Amino acid sequence: MIPKEKRTFNNYADEIDKVLSCITGATLGNGHVEKDPRQAFNVTIAPILIDKILNNKNTYEDNKTWENAITKVNSDDSKIKDTQSIGRYNKMLHLAVTDHENMTPLDWGSVLTPIYWGNEMTCDLFGMTTSKIKSDVFGLKETFSSSYEPVFVRLGAVCDYAQQKEGLIPYYLGYKISLDDYKKNKRNNDFEWKSPLFFTDKDSAPFYLIFNLKYLISLPKHKTFIFEAKYRIREQLLNQLIIKASNHASRPGITELFPPK
Repeated sequence: MIPKEKRTFNNYADEIDKVLSCITGATLGNGHVEKDPRQAFNVTIAPILIDKILNNKNTYEDNKTWENAITKVNSDDSKIKDTQSIGRYNKMLHLAVTDHENMTPLDWGSVLTPIYWGNEMTCDLFGMTTSKIKSDVFGLKETFSSSYEPVFVRLGAVCDYAQQKEGLIPYYLGYKISLDDYKKNKRNNDFEWKSPLFFTDKDSAPFYLIFNLKYLISLPKHKTFIFEAKYRIREQLLNQLIIKASNHASRPGITELFPPK
């Protein structure tokens, strides 16, 4: 991308600037890059770097280095059995927390807690009381625990988020549910998405994030103050959730007659 004659101490920084400006501008649009150059760089360059890392040619020395680095795959040392450790590993892979990253309710994949959660809000947004949402929508029994916590996740197209387009922002309703309570309320629904098991230092028990794909609200940017960012689902897992939500929203229905059994 940079001519050899330009790869000098005096020219290199300016030439790199030209390359990055060209690529980020082509990906997001020039006006959007200026709003947040760091985000524009990450959205544009990260997929390229990941692809290069995954597909780089291996040398004999590289292969030996990795063979010596990863040796316990088939041993008991690599098996994790306690639920807190499993939750920590899943968190490392798939869940960012606010202690280590800056997050807002506008961030793609952000998991949010409502600042206020009462009947006035839920009846206005969903036409149901909080207890009805808990019992009828998520099948949670009040008698089991008070550890259920309502959450929302910010979805939408990545290009809309990256380009900070104006318009309504989609949020799906969910609950944070402890592992023990989930076992008591376990059910399988095509319209629900369940995360891997997570655990953080601030939690007393491992938990799941469960989102009901039938319960979606759309808010303008200035209304998102009703949320507080708590986590952010990382891109690999977030893409799985987005595909599940998209498939649910676009699923076809047919009329069919079945023969008697």
